[in-house]
Amino acid sequence: MLGDLDGVEITLREAMSYRSNDQDARTLGVHDRMRARMIMARNQPGDLATARDLFKRAIEVTSFRNM
Repeated sequence: MLGDLDGVEITLREAMSYRSNDQDARTLGVHDRMRARMIMARNQPGDLATARDLFKRAIEVTSFRNM
């Protein structure tokens, strides 16, 4: 919201380093959704496609977890 997208990206990366493993659905879906929103705000070429893929993965991970 304040425009510090580099700071957001660093914080997200750091937060993900504390998760239990690469398949931890509890955090992966939330992380991907937040990262997608940050990428959309950055609005560089190719960012919308990247954000779409992250949103899709977040939905898939969350859906799989709820089965």
